[in-house]
Amino acid sequence: MKQSTWRLLLEFFFVTLFLVVTGVTLFFANGYRIDVDEGSVQKTSIIDIVTPKTETEVYLDGEQLAELLPIQIKNVLPGVHDLSVRKEGFTVWSREVEVKEDVVSIVRDVLLVPNDLEPYKTGIVTFNEDEKLIYGDGFIMAVTPGSNLIRAMIFGNRGAFHEEEMDLFRSDFEVLQTYSDLSLFLRFPDKEYAFLDLASRQFKQFYLPETSVDIYIDANGRRVYYLDNSSLYAISFDDLPVEMPDSFDPEIVDVIKSDIENYVITRNGQIFYVSGGTLYLMNHEEDEVTLLDENAEKVKQIALYPGLKYELLLVEYETGEKDLFFYDISKTILRHIRKLETGMMPIGWFDESGHYLLDSGNSVIVADIYDTDDVVLLKDTQSDYVFGKDGALYWTGQGALNRLYWKDEL
Repeated sequence: MKQSTWRLLLEFFFVTLFLVVTGVTLFFANGYRIDVDEGSVQKTSIIDIVTPKTETEVYLDGEQLAELLPIQIKNVLPGVHDLSVRKEGFTVWSREVEVKEDVVSIVRDVLLVPNDLEPYKTGIVTFNEDEKLIYGDGFIMAVTPGSNLIRAMIFGNRGAFHEEEMDLFRSDFEVLQTYSDLSLFLRFPDKEYAFLDLASRQFKQFYLPETSVDIYIDANGRRVYYLDNSSLYAISFDDLPVEMPDSFDPEIVDVIKSDIENYVITRNGQIFYVSGGTLYLMNHEEDEVTLLDENAEKVKQIALYPGLKYELLLVEYETGEKDLFFYDISKTILRHIRKLETGMMPIGWFDESGHYLLDSGNSVIVADIYDTDDVVLLKDTQSDYVFGKDGALYWTGQGALNRLYWKDEL
């Protein structure tokens, strides 16, 4: 009898132990963790650092967790955490990461810059004195006056570059707008316009009202926008006249908005515009208008710096002060990044991971939409034009095109 009782107690103990261990295992497996300092139980989450494979030291809140990227840091408590990545010979990258329960925080903007950049600078092209350079988003065209033949330099990913010769049939054009898919919006002296696709070598020539100004093409939406007497109009690509008409048919012209002082079109067709010194956002259906900041100073003008995923919006106030905003195309979110110091202007995107370039007057700086430390890439360099492409920096000056690229060394 005693033996049976003892056996039952033993079985009860092991069953209880099994249930406790299973419960604890499921507790931690589901991302729960005991916060001893707070005396509470909290649901944890994950920080997912997405980068190419790189040997580095990864720290979270001062504790080293890994020596290799990419990595998933699991069981992270909700809150703001200090994340840093270190590699010998490179600047330390760090920023704060906000972690929320059951939400994976994805970090894509790790940027390690060599302490010594000189070995990574190379000259790649020289220009003739009589060549006129036309700069686009991901390309440069070198045009010789009086010749229809141009040299096109096209920049790819990871510092790749190739050069080819093209015949544009005409050389007397002005570039009004360029796009990241190797296309341009051109204007000719005879008031004719053209949309040029460099990849397919196709022109779409058309005319607009002679009084139209501030012309933009929404290439994805296939519409042309323009201002005329402070009103914003749009014409579909398919309705654009190929010969100058005596008058434009009102049936093909859409009146979008009146009393507009300045506007820009985003890659996904959203319209930022200034009216009465106030900044507004209109969606691509033109049926919803959002007042962005009714308490802001009076806006003088705006400018857009497009990218494939993100865009920068520069807002200049009548006081002369400038604010820089970040626009996420996929989420249609506008977020303030920083107030620009006097003499500082954006150049454009350095890559598609949230890094952009700033001209501080005597230096070119790479900055981050997540407010990491700025890093100087070029200092006291005689440059005529600077731009970035997939983590490579290019600049022209003294008859040459130069490149700064180091990511293959990581």
